[in-house]
Amino acid sequence: GHRKALAGKQGLELAADCHLSRIVQVRFLRCLSVKYA
Repeated sequence: GHRKALAGKQGLELAADCHLSRIVQVRFLRCLSVKYA
């Protein structure tokens, strides 16, 4: 069960990572559109 728990934790971290980069991307694009609007 330990390996399964570890894989689950890694999956969660990966999901959080993707979510974070998505937020950063959105904020970045918003900044760009404000800057060059």
